[in-house]
Amino acid sequence: MIDLKKILYSYEVDLQSFQNIEDSGKKDIPRTLKNEKLEGIVFEKLSPSFPLIVCVLVEKKHSVLVALMSYAYELATHHDLFVKFEHPIRDFWIVETNLIYELPKDKLFQYFIPVGNLSESDVSILKGFLKGNKLPSERIGYGTLIEEKIKFKKIEKDRARELFAMGLEYLEEMEEALAQSVSASEPEKTEVKTPLTEILSDAVKKTNKSLKKFILEFYRKNRLSQPALAATRIEPISVDSTKFIYNKESNELNIIFSEEFIGDSVDIVLSVKGSEFPLFSLKKAPNMLTVSLSKDDFLSLEIAQCYLRVKKRR
Repeated sequence: MIDLKKILYSYEVDLQSFQNIEDSGKKDIPRTLKNEKLEGIVFEKLSPSFPLIVCVLVEKKHSVLVALMSYAYELATHHDLFVKFEHPIRDFWIVETNLIYELPKDKLFQYFIPVGNLSESDVSILKGFLKGNKLPSERIGYGTLIEEKIKFKKIEKDRARELFAMGLEYLEEMEEALAQSVSASEPEKTEVKTPLTEILSDAVKKTNKSLKKFILEFYRKNRLSQPALAATRIEPISVDSTKFIYNKESNELNIIFSEEFIGDSVDIVLSVKGSEFPLFSLKKAPNMLTVSLSKDDFLSLEIAQCYLRVKKRR
């Protein structure tokens, strides 16, 4: 019988032992790799505190979606997919789908080195998960509420903070650059901050439903699968040159409007399959709008983001 206490203790000792490793910081990724398809490649970063091993699930133009990996597969929960991966530590690992982050490519290339690949079938399963599919029941762990597994997940979340910090650093740099460009164009009317209720459209208000319920019903009505909420998006979402930046710490949505919309009456709509439902209405679009959200509304907007559109009101 597996002794989870001993396995957890051994894992903690292993992580502590990495504190004595000297890390030179930035790595030199071969230029040829930058031109290759990154999906499925496993990257490793050694730091003075712990090793970070991640696999690339989705590659975008300037960023990648990565998932944290661990060799402590005995402590897996239903969030963790078992995979075969050859490595000096072990050849059987887990991909932790509750710890997925979006990183800029330059951060990945600066601090990580490629150490192998996942199989195409495993990458396909993980990409399907991001689209809302369930992980195969025979490839995941069980017993989420076991004390040792709860402690393991706390350790893993602490380990993943470095990934989140890299993304936040990138986001802060981008927000600063965007704010500077906005300020330069219209210094006195740059930003408007408003609670969500003040900009909800009549279409939503008349239903007497919360924004979360309205969006979920929209998905069901249009037979859309809900994307997995595991992914933590860092890079701003750009729709029709208007940027949507989600601040997860303050539960705020920052909308930086493209020049063509500034000063006009606009609607931000959910648009799919020929159907459009206005979520927000503005009499005069500013350069930047900051909307205060509840946690539920925040998550719902992240689900809906791929179907958001900005339209001038006729």
